[in-house]
Amino acid sequence: MPWYDKSLEDDVKNAEFREAPADGIALLIKVAEAFSAVHAHGYAHRDGKPANILVRGSEVALADFGLSLQVDDDAERLTAGHEAVGSRLYIAPENESGMNEDRDQRRADFYAFGKILWAVLAGSQPPAREAQLQSPWRLDERLGDPRYASLQNLQVRLLAEETERLVDWQAVHGELAAAHRRFSFEKPETHDDEQLLAAVRRLGGQPRVRTLLDERSATMERDAWLHGYLMPALADSAATVGAALSQVTEESNGAIRAYVGSDENSVSKLFEVSERLRSKVSQDFDPSAATGDDGIGATACYFVESPLGPARIRAGLALFTSLQKDGIWLLTVPIIERGPELFVPEDVLDGAFLVSGPNPWRLEQTVEAARDFSRAAFARFAPMLSRYVEVIDKGADPFDPTVWDALPAFLTTSWTTAGSLIPARNHLAAVAVGDVIWILGGQLESPTDRVNMLDIETGTIRAGPPLTAPRMQFRAVAVDEAIYVLGGEISHHHSDTLETLVGREWIARAPMRTARSDFSAVLAADGAIYAIGGLSETGLLTTVERYWPGEDRWEEVAPLRHARRGFAIGADSRYVYVAGGQTNDSGGVYTDSLEVLDVFTGTWSDGPALPTSRAWCAGTVAQDGNFYVLGGHRESGSRRGYVKAVEAFDPRTWRWDRVDPLLVARASFASVASANSIFAVGGEGDGSLPVSVERLLLRRPDAE
Repeated sequence: MPWYDKSLEDDVKNAEFREAPADGIALLIKVAEAFSAVHAHGYAHRDGKPANILVRGSEVALADFGLSLQVDDDAERLTAGHEAVGSRLYIAPENESGMNEDRDQRRADFYAFGKILWAVLAGSQPPAREAQLQSPWRLDERLGDPRYASLQNLQVRLLAEETERLVDWQAVHGELAAAHRRFSFEKPETHDDEQLLAAVRRLGGQPRVRTLLDERSATMERDAWLHGYLMPALADSAATVGAALSQVTEESNGAIRAYVGSDENSVSKLFEVSERLRSKVSQDFDPSAATGDDGIGATACYFVESPLGPARIRAGLALFTSLQKDGIWLLTVPIIERGPELFVPEDVLDGAFLVSGPNPWRLEQTVEAARDFSRAAFARFAPMLSRYVEVIDKGADPFDPTVWDALPAFLTTSWTTAGSLIPARNHLAAVAVGDVIWILGGQLESPTDRVNMLDIETGTIRAGPPLTAPRMQFRAVAVDEAIYVLGGEISHHHSDTLETLVGREWIARAPMRTARSDFSAVLAADGAIYAIGGLSETGLLTTVERYWPGEDRWEEVAPLRHARRGFAIGADSRYVYVAGGQTNDSGGVYTDSLEVLDVFTGTWSDGPALPTSRAWCAGTVAQDGNFYVLGGHRESGSRRGYVKAVEAFDPRTWRWDRVDPLLVARASFASVASANSIFAVGGEGDGSLPVSVERLLLRRPDAE
């Protein structure tokens, strides 16, 4: 074990992070990851406090496992069941009078982390119990910096009653990462009148005032967050959509009116109208929570109507926000209205219905997810708008359900949100195995060993077995149901390692001949894994290595014609395709070249150039046989920066075609093909790391 020269207690005593809060939050992210690893292995630490967290530079380690407990295990305990468990200032309330063996003790670690968070940033031991949530102990008041208010909701969730407590390390990590970005880029506000502020604090601290405020705090905090954060995020995205719809209205010369509006229909009413809609959500979903005191109702609605029809009939896609017991849910529902009458078009429902949830309430990551959801909803409304125009043009009745049968647009391409990667990260790898997308490693504030598993059908994400070391700019390949990870950057060095997942354990295999990062790898038609190009200690590479899984053996094969890094790759039943990338290690040269390897002859040839030159793009060959190149970054020209462009190469026609662009411009991400779809995962964009996982549903084989 490496030597750690101090504990986090030393940093607290020295108020190390009072002047450098961003560094403190970065260290807290490491602490959260350490707790997450302990929980992932089935243990509760039960004595979380700064003195039990060792520090060496930016690295941390949990220590003193004398009170640790294996969850759901009858192993001998080091502490008797009747004893209080944990340190006085950090102990969870449910453990103050002794440990209840029926409880999952990992929840107590989340409570302790909420106390540790306060201690690290405040530079002192925390007050008793939940007093840190009240005046004058609140971080934003104690430190005189309103930026700390962004961490108030996270503390509230961590220090909540046991059954209401936030117990998701991914959500904690995502909230801390959002706070880290805020402290890194926003300057603190200053206040000149300290006397006024002191008076306000005294007023807020009076018992009679606190009693009145506490009685309404839950409702007020919820409403403030919903209307102060979530609703404006959705409104901003809707405003962007509104501008696009206004252009449609203008170009129609009054024939149609497309706009963003409001709708009085409730989810409960729509569920009554459409049994099929009710079947698309969990039986535990309470539709009344989207209309009454426990929810918001229709947040916005995208509409189209025309004066040319027999009556005022409008088609719309309503966005609903619902606060359920397990968190915030977002839904879209298509509706056709004629005055007080309405129906839900059943065939449109299959393509236009979207659902995202549960999202943790009062957390920044949910606000980001809402923005992505609003953009995805517009992609679902566009085909409805086109069908409405077609119906009006033919003189048909939009209120006739039969005119909404089988919208062709839903059989082609439309990017949608398929889930949320929290915390977001770039330079990661992803593979599809069955109905699960494995999302591996990458970079948060630093490289991570985190592994997540995204269920394609439900959009839910769970943790998988972590990598053996934090790594970024590496590649992953699935061979049957076995996952291989290779190369990349580990501890600031190019790596030659190859490992495969056996059960829940990563096993080392024969290393590559050349250590490399920022390369590409793919399973080819001959059953071998090809590692191509990238960056090594000597610079950009043309070398290509081939690995035979059954023999655990590497060999070199014909090299690339052009050295490159950060490029897209794909393989079909005969060829390996390599497109784009950076071809000059000193920067500035992003190529549009396509190279094609014939696996059975071992020869490379040049293909037609990419329409959009780019680097740090992603690629995959999908079920339709096309090689898709997605996103990336452009270095020069009028379209410099992150791009949304998606282009498909058809080997049968030997030409490129443009495809619907991504919802979010991104680079340094991963793409996989599965379930007749293409998925874009992670990456980096303009000023942020996208949390959304995007999905492109491909044209069905029988579509014309």
